[in-house]
Amino acid sequence: PNDESDEDAIPLEEIAVDDELWGEIKRVTAYGGYVELGAEVDGWLHFMDHPEFGLVAGAPPSEYMHVGNRVRVWAADVDSERMRLKLTAKRPPGLPGPRREIARR
Repeated sequence: PNDESDEDAIPLEEIAVDDELWGEIKRVTAYGGYVELGAEVDGWLHFMDHPEFGLVAGAPPSEYMHVGNRVRVWAADVDSERMRLKLTAKRPPGLPGPRREIARR
């Protein structure tokens, strides 16, 4: 049976590489975590693509990726045929940055 959340899920075809998304970590593995984004599939965030990777040398993903954490991510690869969504928490190069006020003298 379909529940309401499945009907409201964002189709994978509507997500493009470099799209900014917000989600919640749902499961952590030895290699990264699955992030619920409101899409028809959860996205995969590899541990090396997490913003806290490397802060503690040799730390496993479970040290810095926790179920329930909200994360800002970007779509790194979208495979509609295989129903896979790869994510990164590293801002893609070439995207416009936040506006900054320039101090005038």
